[in-house]
Amino acid sequence: MINKIRNIFILFLVLSFVIVLSGCTDSKEASNAEKSEKVEADEKAEVTEKDTKKSEKPDQEVQDFVLQNTKIVKIFNINKRINEKYPDLGPFQVVRGIDERGQKSEVWIKDMKIYEMISSSSNQTSENNTETEENKVTEGN
Repeated sequence: MINKIRNIFILFLVLSFVIVLSGCTDSKEASNAEKSEKVEADEKAEVTEKDTKKSEKPDQEVQDFVLQNTKIVKIFNINKRINEKYPDLGPFQVVRGIDERGQKSEVWIKDMKIYEMISSSSNQTSENNTETEENKVTEGN
């Protein structure tokens, strides 16, 4: 009878030991999976950081080019758009800013060449309005 109790007790300990070991291996596999997910996330973060650094570098080059070769003093933003006059050339880098006279300016750049520079001022729109009003008055008489 004592032998049966001893055997049952030993069997219980062995089963407990097996269950604990199987639980540990599952948690190790889970932790390995978590670690691999963290590594993948870190790699993705590094890739996005590299991409942003690459995208910032050309913008910085364009910014320096515009500041050195034009009368623009302050740059607001740089966009990529297709110019209606040159649709075959693809997207241009459009730099918007303020020139020395305080007017808003727009520069269209492709391959570090300036294709078009547009300056506008708030007075220019009002001048156009007065011209159209004068034309209407002369046409009526």
